[in-house]
Amino acid sequence: MTVRLGGIDHSLDSDALEDGDPFGDFAACSGLRDLIGNYTVAIGSEDGDIEWVSVTSTSRIESSGIVDADIRVETASDRIDASGTLTLESSLQAGTFVGFDDAGDRVVGSFRCDGASSPDLIGPDTEPLLEVVVLLRRGTSQRVVTLAGDDPAVIACADGDMIARADGDRSIGAITRFELSTTGALLLTVGAIDYDAERADVHQNADGDSGSFDAAVGDVTIDGAYSCT
Repeated sequence: MTVRLGGIDHSLDSDALEDGDPFGDFAACSGLRDLIGNYTVAIGSEDGDIEWVSVTSTSRIESSGIVDADIRVETASDRIDASGTLTLESSLQAGTFVGFDDAGDRVVGSFRCDGASSPDLIGPDTEPLLEVVVLLRRGTSQRVVTLAGDDPAVIACADGDMIARADGDRSIGAITRFELSTTGALLLTVGAIDYDAERADVHQNADGDSGSFDAAVGDVTIDGAYSCT
């Protein structure tokens, strides 16, 4: 990934590994997954001028092209939040982004995710389907990670006390395990890090198939939304 803002023109390159720490050296890209809902590409490094860059679409991707997106850049001394657009190439594994923060400062960049087959888009007949978007916060640092799955071998919805489960979804560089129960238990694995909360606040929507949750594990707070049908 390359990113330019102010006087910074920086390139970041990292492996999207399952054993990373989302608040350390870490990379995630929806283009490396089997299935895409919302699109996220992110890379973090503990060394260099830029410690974290993430670009997340504000809605489900329906095709290549332009979609609204939220952009975040963290440096050792500052955090920039910008609103803009993400432009995806036809492979869904590369693209560009541009945005502006509240002060009108411009952030622009490009990215490419290599090493996997092109992903599929969520279609109207995909079932069972689990989508999860999670915001992890530690201090002033924030990480957005996602999950989208339709494999009945690992995805379950409304199974006893379990609201939703992705058991052993080892897609690269994102949420690799997710369990949320009606009793408020939450297990979330991102890379190699387990966030295990015995008591999460769960808010189910009237449809029973979607909702939100929040929890705290150590110094990390977790806010998320899910849809499981």
